[in-house]
Amino acid sequence: MPIPVDLREKIDNLMAGTGLNAVRDAAEAVSTRYRREGSFAREGANLQIRDGAEALAYVCTRLPATYGAAEHVLGRLPDDFAPRTMLDVGAGPGTVALAALDHFDSLRQVTLIEPNAHLRGIGASLVPNGTWINGDLATVDMPGKDFDLITAGYVLNELNARARAAVVDKLWAACSGMLVIIEPGTPEGSAVVQDVRDQLLEKGGSIAAPCPQMGACPLHDAVKRWCHFSQRVERSKLHRSLKGGALGYEDEKFSYIAFSRTPVALPQGRVLGHVAGAKVMQVEMCDDNGDFGTAQIAKSDPRYKDIKHLDWGDAVDFSL
Repeated sequence: MPIPVDLREKIDNLMAGTGLNAVRDAAEAVSTRYRREGSFAREGANLQIRDGAEALAYVCTRLPATYGAAEHVLGRLPDDFAPRTMLDVGAGPGTVALAALDHFDSLRQVTLIEPNAHLRGIGASLVPNGTWINGDLATVDMPGKDFDLITAGYVLNELNARARAAVVDKLWAACSGMLVIIEPGTPEGSAVVQDVRDQLLEKGGSIAAPCPQMGACPLHDAVKRWCHFSQRVERSKLHRSLKGGALGYEDEKFSYIAFSRTPVALPQGRVLGHVAGAKVMQVEMCDDNGDFGTAQIAKSDPRYKDIKHLDWGDAVDFSL
């Protein structure tokens, strides 16, 4: 997917007057720190963006991919969902809020909570009409109890299990419509999403996406397979230069769950991998019976023409 032109222009404007080499060095410093200390909660880890150059490097190298993941997720919510108010926690530079503002014409009020001053400063220029709050997710009081949409993107993994559960309770209590959690598409990220799924089902929440059923997840105890999705995102010339890559795109892997306060009509199935094949299409999916497997759709099947155009993450109207 392409990143909106106006967003690319905003990122380019942020780079004005800043040397490319300085931002490239900062990007490498951030990347090295994440590789060394890991992106998931562990004692002693310090993954904070440390200055303006690192914040700018983060925006240039990571915002496009996480924006793509957020746009993918928001596009899988019910078509009639039209939030007017939004709370984005662990907002970073406002990536998920930017995707929501682009996706929902109905949005009128956006509140963003972010503890890092450098990311918050850039975010205020990217989402200038948002209400920005300096606060740590684990300790900050929610600025209201009736948000139509609450999002937490790539942030719950930074908390230990006990703190994470408390935060999810807090977010759910502040939500009157939809709560959306997005995490990295790794086994660890998927496990965080699974924990949130279990927690909110126990509280009576209704799954809105991606699961086609609210029973046990068929991948919950899988060893070599986990629930995640992929979104291909175009790389700009600046993006390629900073990341040192030749490809004009990158594939962002992520896991997510969306819960609604009210019941939502669910699809019969969800595609959980790239659709492959020629005469017989192979569709890896989970379905409304709580099963996970591969559907085989022959060229003679009336569904074949539609199946070959499916993307990873799409809903389907059949079961295994």
